Formats: sequence, structure tokens, C-alpha cells
Amino acid sequence: MLDLSLALSLKPSMKKAASGPLPADVFSTDIWTGSAAARSIATGIDMTASLAWIKARANTSPGVIFDTIRGANFYWSPTSTAGNAALADSLTAFNNGSMSLGAQANVNAAAVNYVGWSFKKAAKFFDVQGYTGTGVQREIAHNLGVEPGMIIVKRRDSAGSGVVYHRKSGVNPGGQYTQINSSAAPTVNTNTFVVAATATHFTLGDNVTVNGAGGTYVVYLFAHDPAGIIQCDSYIGNGLVAGPVVNLGWRPQFLYIRRVDGAGNHVLLDSVRGLPTGTGDAQLLANTTDAETSGDFVDFTDTGFQVKATTQSYNTAAAVYSYMAIKAE
Repeated sequence: MLDLSLALSLKPSMKKAASGPLPADVFSTDIWTGSAAARSIATGIDMTASLAWIKARANTSPGVIFDTIRGANFYWSPTSTAGNAALADSLTAFNNGSMSLGAQANVNAAAVNYVGWSFKKAAKFFDVQGYTGTGVQREIAHNLGVEPGMIIVKRRDSAGSGVVYHRKSGVNPGGQYTQINSSAAPTVNTNTFVVAATATHFTLGDNVTVNGAGGTYVVYLFAHDPAGIIQCDSYIGNGLVAGPVVNLGWRPQFLYIRRVDGAGNHVLLDSVRGLPTGTGDAQLLANTTDAETSGDFVDFTDTGFQVKATTQSYNTAAAVYSYMAIKAE
């Protein structure tokens, strides 16, 4: 295993860009082979206000999500509707520059390969909060300073699907959402995300999934900042191997895709597990426990990405797809 201090020294310098954070300051994709013993995974970012999403790559263990609102050893799985749960000896500490893992099988079983995506709380990139539901429409302030492009809400005290708002989710972004544990077509419920989010607030209705009276929730907000390092937008499929070309203005390192006008998986791609430029693209699906698969799904380019797959999760003709892209270092 790479020495933690050496790994941190290899990260790019942590200075601020004029338009917002640098990718290496706030986001990290890390891969490791499990050891079944306590260890640190160097992320190079301050994990003391963050989200960590971990998935075994070659087996069908569920992905697990940890955050600093709920604290170490508490998780939820995007494939499940279960509420907040303790997972002893799993992610045991959020540190400045690393995360500590125990021997739990979902994060560090012997000889199993894993990927972890880490998001640091920062303006113009990501915010994580907890709140208690009121059962009536309400506004909640956020700290992005720009419009949220994607929002994920998960109820903690009882069962409920994690629900995903995207600024491009149909003609009524406030009333349509997908369930992260499902490939089904989006749900329309105007008592959930009531109106489109703004640079200062997001508005919830009285749907118990996001705002039941007395319920406890965690929310993740991902920025849409075209001048910065994260973009949340959409493209229209053409059904061809020479699929849509999306211009971001920079090369991505992470990409989330979800169809918003019909059924489709929640697709997760990154340039660490397999550089997306040919048949070696490494795909994981947030809504399933499936192992990683390889194929020619998307090509990352210096100015954005081109879709290559023709399945319903990527590129059905005339279908609408939302995405979240994070800039490469």
C-alpha cells in the first residue's frame, strides 16, 4: 500500500482557482484492494466535511454511502430503501487527507477490489446537510453559492428511496425525480421538489420521502457551475454508435448519467478505473449490486465526452439524458 504521506505529496498543489475550487482540492477517485485489516485510504482532500461513496468492483456487494452529517460507521445503500444503519468496522473516520477503513466486507474484504468517490463540501461544488422534516412546504438554504444541478435526499429514520432531483429532469424540474435504487421511469410528484432550486435555496413539499413531519434526512447538493469544475446538464440521444457529443469546455474525470424521460440505470463512470476512450470503459450502476462491466460506453475528450453505447441507459434515439460531470485535474 502507498504510504499516506507520500500519496498526499503526489497530489497537485492545493491552491484556489479564481472561479472556485480546483478538482484535486474537492474530489477524488481512489481504488484499492481489500486487506481485511484497519487501514487509511489517501484521498488528498479534507474529508472532515464530506461524502464517501464506496463500491466493490468485481462482486455483487451493494454500494455504501457515508457522510460527515451522520458520522463514521453509518451508511445507506443506493440499492436499498432502508433507513440509516450502523456498519461497524467500515468507514471508521473522516480525516484531513484520508479516510480510515476497518475490515468490513463492503469496504475492505481481503483481495476484493474497490472504488471510492470522495466529495468535499465546498462552494461551487458540493454541500451536505441534515434536517428534520416539517410536513409542510419549506425552503432550505444551501452553501453552494450557485444553482444546484443535482440533489439527492435520503430519509434516515425510516425506509424510503433515495430521490434524485436534476435541473434538467423534464419540463417541470421541481416536480419530477428519479429513485436512485430503481431504473424505472421518473416519478412526478409536485409535493416533493416543489420548484427549481436557486443559488441560495431549494424548496421541498410535504412528501414524506423528503419532508415528513419529524423525519430526519440527509441531503447532498451538487453544483452546476459552467465556469468552474462541475456541470449538470442534458443531451438528446440519437441511437447511433457515433452518439451525441457533449461540449463541457474541459476533459471530465467523473460522469453520472440518468435518462429523465423513461427507464434507465444510474450510470457511474470515471477515468481512474478505466480511461473511457474505447472498449475498456469501466461501468458501475448505482441502482444495482452488479459487478463492474467493461465496454465502449463513452469517450472522454479534451472538451467533454461523446456517447458511444446505444442502450436505453445511454442513447435511445430522441430520449433525454441528464448528466453530472466533474473536471479532470
